[in-house]
Amino acid sequence: MISFAIDAGINLKAPFKGRDNDTVGLGWGIGRASSGQRRYDRNSGAPVQGNENHLELTYQAQVMPWWVMQPDFQYVWHPSGGVTDWTGNRLVGNEAIFGLHSNITFQERDIKKHFLQIDVLKTQNNTMSGNAFYKCALRT
Repeated sequence: MISFAIDAGINLKAPFKGRDNDTVGLGWGIGRASSGQRRYDRNSGAPVQGNENHLELTYQAQVMPWWVMQPDFQYVWHPSGGVTDWTGNRLVGNEAIFGLHSNITFQERDIKKHFLQIDVLKTQNNTMSGNAFYKCALRT
């Protein structure tokens, strides 16, 4: 369904004086529906899918030696290249997505480290409202 996609980004470590463990990031990407998908859309009378573009800005802050917080903002133009919503009557609008990632590292006798990551995402149109992703993993 996707004939072309590219993503690019840049991260800057220690963006401010005294914030040596912080990182700021900027990313951009584009995806294009394949000619076969566009032909299928035209023949079925559906809106013809084109490009999806997205832009992301994030800042990872070392709050404490054991705690990292990372707010994230993404904006998506023409989600899925321009498809209709669940009613089939109108195109899905552009989306603003706000996220917050948090990493907490627990140490146990300096031998093992336990790692907890919590990610929460929220979109402008509440399409992901109430969804939270919790990941727990053990690192040795």
